Order: sequence, then C-alpha cells, then structure tokens
Amino acid sequence: MKVDVSKIFVKVCSLDDEELVPTLYDAIIKADKPENLHFGVYLHYKDKQSLQVLMDNLKELKKEGSKFTILTAEFSQYLLGVGKSRATVDNMYDNEEYVLQIDSHSWFPFSWDSRLIDLIKHHNTKTILSGYCAPYRYDEHGVRSPIDMGKLLYKQHTDKPVFNTWLFPQWNLVYPEDDQYFIDIDFCANFSFGTYEWGRYSGIYKEAIFFSEEPIQTINLKAKGFNILYPNIDEPMICHLYKNDIKDRGRRKDFTDYLTPHESDYLLNIMDRHYYEDYLQSRNK
Repeated sequence: MKVDVSKIFVKVCSLDDEELVPTLYDAIIKADKPENLHFGVYLHYKDKQSLQVLMDNLKELKKEGSKFTILTAEFSQYLLGVGKSRATVDNMYDNEEYVLQIDSHSWFPFSWDSRLIDLIKHHNTKTILSGYCAPYRYDEHGVRSPIDMGKLLYKQHTDKPVFNTWLFPQWNLVYPEDDQYFIDIDFCANFSFGTYEWGRYSGIYKEAIFFSEEPIQTINLKAKGFNILYPNIDEPMICHLYKNDIKDRGRRKDFTDYLTPHESDYLLNIMDRHYYEDYLQSRNK
C-alpha cells in the first residue's frame, strides 16, 4: 500500500474539552507545513456547546490546507474508556507517512512537524518516539505557555503504588539522568510519534479503560518488533494541560467527572483491572 509521503496523521480524542479547538489551532499555526497535516478527531460530548464550538471553527481551521476527519458521539457511559476512543481515531488513518498521538489539551512549539520528522527519519520505520509531555498552563495574559523548559518527561518504574493498588510496575515522571540521546522507554499515551508502520498497527487494546492502556500497548508494540524511544533533548516538545495546572482557563473533563465516586472506582479499579488481567491471561495461554 502506497504511503502519502511527508503527511502526518494527528490522532486526537476529546471529551467536552475546551482546549480541543485551541490545540488544533496551535498545531496548525506552529507547523512548518500545515497542509501536510491530517487531523483525526473523535469528540465524545455531553455538553452540546463542545460540538458547536468545533463545528463553528472548522472552516477557519481548514484555511491552511489541513485535512480533517471528524466523528462525534453524544455522551454514553458505554463509550467511556481510552481504548474505545483511540480505536475510533485509529480507523481514520489514511496511509500518511507519519503518525502523532496527542491529547486534546496540548501545546506545540514552532516547527514541531519538521523537528519530529528530523528526530525519527534516521531510525527504522518501526520506531516510535514517546515520553510524557511537560505541563503548560495559561499565564496572567491568557497565553498558553510551558511551565518549565517544555522537555519531555521520562517514565521511571517504581514498585510503590502511585496510581492504584493493582497495576505493577508503576512509574514516576522524571528527567533522565542518562545523557544518551535516545533511551528505551515504555509507551506514553499523551505524546507518541511514529511512522506508517504504527499507523497500520497501533497496538491499542480496545477494552482498556485508563490505567491498563499504556502497559498493554507497550506489550503489543514490542511483540510486533517496535522500538519505543525517549528523545532526550533539552528543548520544548509538545506540552500537556494537567489538572493541577488548570486555573481560571483551560477547562477539560475526565470521564470520572460524569460518574459517581462509586461508578468511577468500579470502572477504574474493578473493570479496568479485569480487562488487564484477562488480557495477560490470554497471552499466557
């Protein structure tokens, strides 16, 4: 199957996120070649204003030549889970040479597209660049800016429970002490960049709800021969709006915001664990 050379498929899933449209504008404005971008956008909305804002801005977003494939769905608890959302966007892939996965609350540096292509083009086609995005927030002037230098964060494994009591090993986010330029890492969901090989096989586990997403995708990708590398460079990369950095601007939703504490706990710590353990057992058969 022929590859569409130099095109980038940008995968974006959103749940009533006020940052979705600013993120799309930021990616387009700061790209060297916005005409080479294909955005696959899945909007799962409960607030119809989220849908209206996206549709109202679509004509303007397309002015620089970027392509958009959009699917929207009205809120349902049965659609919750990162696996279902990511798999929906995966189906929008159209043989672009490169693939970028981000969250719908992301900030971009200038020339991000050229920089990412430069970083990956000397590796084999089964290489994925990955890491956790550094944080951004709105400053006093209403401008989205990285909090620190914007360097990607590295996943450092720990046996201590960071997120829950059932997923091990878990991890902390640090800057690596190793000065190696590229470092082996597990898959990180809020920033990953790969080639058409990843576009054709994402490794996503559709039943993943949240915590199980990254470890299962790591296993699947490595089993298919992918190398996942952290680019250890001291310069801004794509940044992310974390909940702790939301002030009066940049509202975003987690699916737990639509559930009771009991429902959230059941989904994250009973069902997600069940799907994770079921996946591991199926691999060991």
